[in-house]
Amino acid sequence: MNETKMQAPYQIYRKIARNRFVWVENVEELHEAKGRLEFLSTISDADYILFDPRERAIVARYDKFV
Repeated sequence: MNETKMQAPYQIYRKIARNRFVWVENVEELHEAKGRLEFLSTISDADYILFDPRERAIVARYDKFV
């Protein structure tokens, strides 16, 4: 049996009250995910993070109000 390793997409989350986050969408490619994160941050006052579930790490973040 030939197993194919599944690659999880990058995940974009929007910050809500008390340092909690809500999932917004998955994006397959890193450059597309960063572009999408930047776009979302221009149309919203929310903070966003880009999460890589394979590495279990935040890859990028956009904090509107630092």
